[in-house]
Amino acid sequence: MLSELNVVPKQDEITKDWKSEEIKVTCYVQTYNHVSYIEETLESILAQKTSFPFKIVVYDDCSTDGTQGKIRNYQKKYPDIVFPYLAEFNHGKENVPRIEHQNLVEGEYVTICDGDDYWLDNYKLQRQYDLMTNNEQCLCVHPAIIAFEETDVEDVFCYYGDKISIVSQEVIFNIKNQFAPTSSYFMTKKKYFEFLSFLRKKAPGYGDFFIEAISSEKGVLYIPLPMSVYRRGVVSSSTTLQSQSGFRVHQIILDNNLENLKILESMYPYLAKKIMNRKKLVEIDFLMNALNATDIKDGMKKELKQKLVDNIKKLGGFSPEKYIRPV
Repeated sequence: MLSELNVVPKQDEITKDWKSEEIKVTCYVQTYNHVSYIEETLESILAQKTSFPFKIVVYDDCSTDGTQGKIRNYQKKYPDIVFPYLAEFNHGKENVPRIEHQNLVEGEYVTICDGDDYWLDNYKLQRQYDLMTNNEQCLCVHPAIIAFEETDVEDVFCYYGDKISIVSQEVIFNIKNQFAPTSSYFMTKKKYFEFLSFLRKKAPGYGDFFIEAISSEKGVLYIPLPMSVYRRGVVSSSTTLQSQSGFRVHQIILDNNLENLKILESMYPYLAKKIMNRKKLVEIDFLMNALNATDIKDGMKKELKQKLVDNIKKLGGFSPEKYIRPV
């Protein structure tokens, strides 16, 4: 799909249209053993056409497959744009937050793209920057194309209508799945730093929902263009590893998620009521994943199915449409 973008320009071609020298956006790429994907990720960012300076901070979590070598090559080609942070140990395995890159972050905004995803639109950064600078919201998102590894199947993730809109925080807290793809996040640096502060306190687990929760007090700006690709089924991805786990792992994930919601509430007391509802969704998600655990027994499966049915009935339905307002 990257062929749909223009050929990746040289550094001076990227910077020639920049109207100032001050960095406006930091593009944060987090990677681990993505040797087959990292070039496509970085080139999709380098292909961006903007009127403002941006930089790419690449956090490599101690890859062992040659990813770091490829990152260094891009640093040599784009020394004023690509800035690596190469971790000395694997933070994911040690359950240590990845926050050491904070002093490399510059500008008013931060955007995120994982090292196995990539962007599709040369003007993604410019579109989101223009919309954010003209509105009070702290987070802007868009749909992504889901590409399933080793198949030709594709789907669209995060489609909330065909108009530029403001989506209420209610939607983030009341849908079971992640609200928006990580590769679509474009947020204020202030909110990104608040998220890093949260990471210092949180239990192990995935952080995407918490980025959305922390950044959405004023709602979320939504652009109805699928401007990135989100890969599913990558061997080193968290979603793949979780799908191959036993019951005990799912129980630990549940406990950590509930602990993290407690931490979120301590930092943002105004979210207490919404967090109470979110806990119900987290428990439903646990039951659904536990039913697919590799070591689940038939007797326990029957009990979990009944709990799942009961919890879904108690929760009731949620219609996001009434919480979406065109700009």
